[in-house]
Amino acid sequence: MKYRWVYAVLAITGAVIPNGSGAPAPDWRDDKANIEIVRELNRAYRRVPFSTEYEGVSDNCPIEIDWTVGPDLPLPGKGSVSGLFGDEIVIAAGAWLDNKPRSLAFNFKTGSYREVAPPPMNTSFAQGTFDGKNIYLVGGKSAGRQAAKLAPAAGGTLQWTDLPPIPEQNRWTAAVNSTGDWLFLYTGRVKADFALLDAPEGAVNGQPGPLNLPAWRLRLKTPNARWEPMAAFPGRASCVLNTAVVRGKVYAFGGWHDDEALKETTTKLDLWRKYRLRPLSPTPAYVAYRDAFSYDPAANRWTRIRSLPFPMYGGSGVVVDDRYILLMGISDRHTLRVGRSAETHKPYLDQYWKGYGDMILCYDVETDQYSRVGLMLYGVSSWNWIRVGDRVYGFGGEPWHSLHSNRESVVQVGTIVRK
Repeated sequence: MKYRWVYAVLAITGAVIPNGSGAPAPDWRDDKANIEIVRELNRAYRRVPFSTEYEGVSDNCPIEIDWTVGPDLPLPGKGSVSGLFGDEIVIAAGAWLDNKPRSLAFNFKTGSYREVAPPPMNTSFAQGTFDGKNIYLVGGKSAGRQAAKLAPAAGGTLQWTDLPPIPEQNRWTAAVNSTGDWLFLYTGRVKADFALLDAPEGAVNGQPGPLNLPAWRLRLKTPNARWEPMAAFPGRASCVLNTAVVRGKVYAFGGWHDDEALKETTTKLDLWRKYRLRPLSPTPAYVAYRDAFSYDPAANRWTRIRSLPFPMYGGSGVVVDDRYILLMGISDRHTLRVGRSAETHKPYLDQYWKGYGDMILCYDVETDQYSRVGLMLYGVSSWNWIRVGDRVYGFGGEPWHSLHSNRESVVQVGTIVRK
């Protein structure tokens, strides 16, 4: 059978989805070769001081990550939200290859998948978070104003319950965080008419929609609570920030925002359709930022922290030891691995697996300083990273290879090593 995801789709009709050694390796990437490549590259990076490239950074990163892979997802997907329930990681929502809403439970001890209760909304560009107890989904590109919570119910089954609807219709690429007491929603875009393919993002009936949306928060432990205003996000970015919650505070890094001059180049000259080339790739109409902020819910106040050494976006923050935030985002550079991409995906003469910037940073909330962890195995844009003990798991994501509607099936597994 040609692709592993084809094998898994056939199996998805059952209660348990076997996936692993019995399925053939996907022919678009070579995991064995890429594990060796990334290990060697990270070994080399550890010999090069981070401060030779950037000022104000630490050369002493407290964490290393050794990479391998887990059993592939049953089919390629991106943009989902992960939560830990016992021995299972639930991969909720997201944009799957067949465009159906679903939730999968991955047993990290047995390596098997099973389907659990699907989310109660369409989930393209799902926005959400996991606070250690519950998964929250809050709006998104196709969810309208719907919000919901996934939590264990009687008998140990997982059950979705509705939350109060969010104020904006089709709010997407927003940041969502939870402290357990509060659920936060800030930044993002509104796009109501998806048929306007040539219109700017956010366009409604041919007119640009708002780019700087208000920020909201919801009291989670107050009955009949409704979304209420919170302090406006002070950064320049409007989309796909990297965020995390540490010691009751929200941390937000990077992101991007539209630039009218670059958008004019993209939309009026239409260079992609004319030449199949993005001269300003991978973000032809956007500028990515280094801004970083923390938010104190008790004071309802944002505070600027040390800026990123380089722009990052399109990922998430993974908290380690209640002190360090691993910034598992991407940057404005492309990466290559052993494998292949769509034949039309140039300018490379030979075929490789193509991804986005793959450098992981470590932010220390006590010293307000960044250090370099090293490269992730595959540079994918994904909000779907989760830590289980001393391991981090990344499920699927958006690569740059243009295969399978730019969705991946890879499960990246990193073992944290403290130095």
